[in-house]
Amino acid sequence: MPPNQLASVIEKLRKGVNGPINAADETSESTAARNFLFEATVAAKAHRPDRGVEAILDAESDTGILINGKRIWVECKRVTT
Repeated sequence: MPPNQLASVIEKLRKGVNGPINAADETSESTAARNFLFEATVAAKAHRPDRGVEAILDAESDTGILINGKRIWVECKRVTT
């Protein structure tokens, strides 16, 4: 993995571990970690390199996928109520 992608991944992992453990303790100010983990889950589920689909770890949007050389930016919205 290129170093510029690794720095982005490290930053996102830090973001993912800084929220409350229990969802009941979450506030509108502390949703970033859970939102990021939702985005990471979407990327992981889409990642199927054996089928020509790869997750983009340093996407310009919430996440992204690469299909046959074409980038698709994905915005993820988590239902909260």
